[in-house]
Amino acid sequence: MAPVRWNGTSPQNAGPLTGFEALPGRYIARPHVPPGEQATLAALRDELTADEPRDEDSAAKPDRIRERILGIIGQIEGALRPPFAQPLDAPPRSRP
Repeated sequence: MAPVRWNGTSPQNAGPLTGFEALPGRYIARPHVPPGEQATLAALRDELTADEPRDEDSAAKPDRIRERILGIIGQIEGALRPPFAQPLDAPPRSRP
């Protein structure tokens, strides 16, 4: 049986036409990390994110790279944008 394709997207994201179907269920990937590298990975995670579960917890730990980037994205999304080029190209009498 072929995998079910997602038809609500572009062809490159729709999935394979052939191949094995994954069995139903819940899957968890658990990579094996040697004990000596666990501390290194934990330190890297602390550098990249404050990883606070609640908003009010951010007072105890300063924002890291992840939180700063998310803040910048929020500012950009809420910023006023210039008008589209199409209305600017219209004759002056048809502009609002």
